[in-house]
Amino acid sequence: MTFSHTQALSDLLGASRVSSAEADTHQRRFDRWCVKHYRDWRGQTVTAPACVVSPRTTAEVQALICYANQHAIAVIPYGLGSGVCGGIEPKGDDILLDMSRMNQVCEINSTDLLATFEAGKNGLEAEEAVAAHG
Repeated sequence: MTFSHTQALSDLLGASRVSSAEADTHQRRFDRWCVKHYRDWRGQTVTAPACVVSPRTTAEVQALICYANQHAIAVIPYGLGSGVCGGIEPKGDDILLDMSRMNQVCEINSTDLLATFEAGKNGLEAEEAVAAHG
């Protein structure tokens, strides 16, 4: 099945933000959930998303969600693929929202003991950033 929205998404967000290349979609078919790895190892079908979108800003996420909503396309969020509960279940006509490019520290407030990070920030890196502030 051909996903007819790849070019429109590229026009909307930029070609560097959208990929339907098999290497990208295949890599993000599942997270670290052992059941999916076992199924894949056994040769059972583990469906890949139609495309992967990797935004850098909240505005790009909003644009993607608005587009997907207008066209009734499911969007599957994907942090860094470290989940172990099987949360990644894309179908062949879904968009996978890869948050890995949104990986900045927004704020670390030592007084209020509050830290805010973008959705794609690695947990260990977040802990190290907080530790650096004492």
